[in-house]
Amino acid sequence: MTVRVCPRITRTDARQRGRSHVGRLAAWVLIAVATLSLADAPAAADAKLEPRAVAELMMSAIELPGWTLAEPPRVAAGQDLFELIDGGAEIYQEYGFKRVESRRYERGAASLQIELYQMADVSAAYGIYSMMQSPRGTPVDVGQEARLFRDYLMFWQGDFYASLTLTGEDANAAQALTEAARTIAARITTVGERPAIMRWLPEAGLQDGKYLRGPIALSNVYVFGAGDAFGAIEAACGVYADRREFIFSYPRDEAASARLAGVREAMMNDGAYRGFAQTPEGFECRDADGRRIVAGRDGSRLLVRVQETAIEAGR
Repeated sequence: MTVRVCPRITRTDARQRGRSHVGRLAAWVLIAVATLSLADAPAAADAKLEPRAVAELMMSAIELPGWTLAEPPRVAAGQDLFELIDGGAEIYQEYGFKRVESRRYERGAASLQIELYQMADVSAAYGIYSMMQSPRGTPVDVGQEARLFRDYLMFWQGDFYASLTLTGEDANAAQALTEAARTIAARITTVGERPAIMRWLPEAGLQDGKYLRGPIALSNVYVFGAGDAFGAIEAACGVYADRREFIFSYPRDEAASARLAGVREAMMNDGAYRGFAQTPEGFECRDADGRRIVAGRDGSRLLVRVQETAIEAGR
């Protein structure tokens, strides 16, 4: 059974992929593809689920005219997610995961797969959505934010993230996906706001934004040397036509200052970066593809810019 979840990417994996910026644009689209095996998952009535289980939000076959529930719903809570997702559970745990329910419906040759994830909080739900979605999708009026693609749709609302995938021939794919998503969203009573750090990104020219909560998410966006130089992070990444802007937030100025020094040391020791130079705010260098990186500190925040285009040697 194939669903759209983030593949397992460790820091070692990221280094082996190469040092190209942000794991390349395609990585953010392909990040959403992995295999979910539900054969051994517990049933929806699993006692480990809290009373407000995600099952209460899922629609029944009756609420999807023409669709038939193809198999019993499957759920996982906490660490059980590792048994269900082939290499994709780590990033959910990094953001903060509670439980997921999966249901598969059929209508003729078409199959509709729905996954509803309850995350630890609103920021976690938005963060997973921000990583899975792509600006190539069409915004649709579902939940708090949603993107519709040719055969799948994803949205977030409150502390929930949902992914719907349609396979097989179906002439009304967009309608089927949107109606099912709205059925779920209508049952979610919680709402929330984007994390405050997302508002710190410059608005002019902003094409896309990612909310990051740890090294796994960061390595899907850009590899800043070996190890975990930025530490336990809350960060935002803004995508612009000519650059990527990163904002890393820390509790105190001193912590941000120490991290900036650690990031520079890690990148210098990595061997993939060159042309280091001190700046009034921090340092700058170039990556293996010649892209200029400028890093500095503003109080308790680290600000990092990655140029989109390579610069000439000697500049």
